[in-house]
Amino acid sequence: MTGGTPSTPVNVAPVKINSFTADGVLTAANSYAIYPKGDVASPQVNLKWDVTGARRLLLDNGEIVEGTSVVKPVSGPTKFKLYAYGEGGKDILEITVTPKTRALQVSPSDKIVNVSFDAVPGTYQVLVKATYFGLQNYVEAESRTEIISRGARETYAVNMGPFYDAIITSAEATVTGFPEGPITAHYLADSVRQWGEGHPLP
Repeated sequence: MTGGTPSTPVNVAPVKINSFTADGVLTAANSYAIYPKGDVASPQVNLKWDVTGARRLLLDNGEIVEGTSVVKPVSGPTKFKLYAYGEGGKDILEITVTPKTRALQVSPSDKIVNVSFDAVPGTYQVLVKATYFGLQNYVEAESRTEIISRGARETYAVNMGPFYDAIITSAEATVTGFPEGPITAHYLADSVRQWGEGHPLP
C-alpha cells in the first residue's frame, strides 16, 4: 500500500469573453453602427471587452491588447476579432463595425416643412428656419420643438407660412440630441435656384 498526501485538484477557470462591444448603435447580433462627429476623414471606434480567465488577449492579426478597451480606425464595414487565451483554454468573439452618416431630410410642401430623421432613444431639439414668399414679399420664419423618441424614424411637420398663398423657397433644419452632435440639412426650391442665378434674392 502506497502512502502519501493526496494531491488537491486545482480548479482552473475557463477562459470566457463575456462581452465584446463597440461604442455605437447595435444594429444586429454583434454588429454596430457608429456615427462620426462632423466631417471626419478617418473615423475611430472604441472597442470594449469583459473577459475572465485569460492571461493574454489578441486582436485580429495578433496585436496584443491590454486592459478593457482600445481605439481603432475604421474606413468602412470592419470586422474585429478578439482572441482570449489562458490555462482554461481559449475563446474567440467577432464583431462588425460600420461607420454611417445620420440621415436628416427636409422636404417642404407649400407652407409645410417636413423634417424626418433616424433617432436613437433620447430627447431632441428641432430648429426649423424657412424663407417663404407670400403677399409679394419674402419673409423669414423660425420654429422650435422638442421630440422625445424611443428610437425610430421621427417626422415633424410645421406650418411656416401664415398666408394662404405662401410658398416655401428655402428651409434649414437643425436637430440637436444625437450622441455625435447636432446635424443640419438644407432645402432650396428649384425655381429659386434658377431665378437666383444672376438675380440675388430680395
